[in-house]
Amino acid sequence: MGKCSELKSSKIIISLPIGSKIPSHHSFFETEKEAKEYLENYMIIEEEEIIKPSGKLKGDIDKYKDLIIYGRLK
Repeated sequence: MGKCSELKSSKIIISLPIGSKIPSHHSFFETEKEAKEYLENYMIIEEEEIIKPSGKLKGDIDKYKDLIIYGRLK
């Protein structure tokens, strides 16, 4: 396995949970802004997308989203 520094010129995709999805998610971000501010410390964000549940799910899972970030390491 290579070092992270070897990935600097490569485009990467990161998916971060926004809101608690399931009890086993003990680490998540409360807001998209919080997640982006965290990632901006480590990468140059080129594009972002929010993925939300389809609305057919029941319970608290409807509050959950994924923030998908496309970019490069700093």
